[in-house]
Amino acid sequence: MGVSAGAEDEANLQEAQRATYLGLGKNVVLTAAKGIVGVTANSSALIADAVHSLSDIVADLVALATLRVSRLPADRMHPYGHGKYEPIGALCVSSMLVAAGGGLVWHSAMLVHSAEGMAVPGAAALWISFAAIGLNEALFHITLRAGKKSRSQTVIANAWHHRSDALSSLVAMAGIGGAMAGFPMLDPLAGGAVGLMIAKTGGEIGWESVRDLTDSQDEEVLQTLETVLSAVPGVSSCKYVRHRRMGPYQVVDAHVVVEREISVSAASHVVAKCRAAVRAEMPEVTEMMVHVTPALHGARGRQPSRSASNSAGSTMDQTMEPELEGLRSHHEIEQDVRTIVSSVPDVKWIEHVHVHYIGGAVQVIVLPCTPTPDDLRSACVSLAPHAACGAPGVAREPGLLWVSLE
Repeated sequence: MGVSAGAEDEANLQEAQRATYLGLGKNVVLTAAKGIVGVTANSSALIADAVHSLSDIVADLVALATLRVSRLPADRMHPYGHGKYEPIGALCVSSMLVAAGGGLVWHSAMLVHSAEGMAVPGAAALWISFAAIGLNEALFHITLRAGKKSRSQTVIANAWHHRSDALSSLVAMAGIGGAMAGFPMLDPLAGGAVGLMIAKTGGEIGWESVRDLTDSQDEEVLQTLETVLSAVPGVSSCKYVRHRRMGPYQVVDAHVVVEREISVSAASHVVAKCRAAVRAEMPEVTEMMVHVTPALHGARGRQPSRSASNSAGSTMDQTMEPELEGLRSHHEIEQDVRTIVSSVPDVKWIEHVHVHYIGGAVQVIVLPCTPTPDDLRSACVSLAPHAACGAPGVAREPGLLWVSLE
């Protein structure tokens, strides 16, 4: 990441921490206020809501710890960084949401069972619930915005925890108001419905965290990567595009297909352009591994699309590796070819010999130097049998395609 991107990331992190600290302070105040007023005003709904706010304090502490740990730099034991702690923290907070929702449903069921014996709460309980709704809803929007800017799943999950607080306070206020108006059943019925909503939100966030922990692929991210890589000059196509989310960051690897006879330095330049293009489009990508594959059908032959090649995963590469492993090194092949070509009387010296491994086969390109064009034609005639069937020593290569003369 560049300096500006790093500064922006740090600013977003600080905003997320401020929002979480603000939420922590709010939860401490509300837990104490709800508990005291709930006991003095004789409101069981408000006491239950105070217990819910107490769970939010734990969620805030988890979010703060996760924010700090997930941003630690990579080290020997964590070469990809500590980003995976982010979905772990989000999974913890989402579990608290599910537990809070389930607890609210259970509490509501108990209130329905004992509705006749419910005491009528005082007006103070109604006002404290009203204040809690406003505070929690405001914190929801502040925290959600900070979580999206910092790309923190834990902070986003914590924002929804604030929303669940607002809903539970709304239920408590409705129940308190209904009890004061002579309709005590409104509290448990509304509480059960909202409890299910809270549990559903927690389940969705938890499932997303599990997907990140198991490196599930995001089709939209893959499509963006393929589009960006295919537009890089020098890239014929791309395949086997994969990504993994490391908390707020992304790690990507892909195979790009380039012209089969370009130099190693030219291929390295294409790789550098690929990385630059992806990071310009997706600043959250902090690490990218680009594998270079030569085109199989000419300099710019079409390669399989990502939808076709990804369906086979890395099977194609794994099946082609044994074929390449069975071939001799380019040093040995070049030495044999130089020996054969140097034996031709019309060849004075050899400018270069290039050995290519393409599609599990070998292609050798030779540039011999002769005094005159006629001598070059004569040398070509002399070397034609070797170019057609493989030179002695090179003929042992099972994948030899041809020896061509430039």
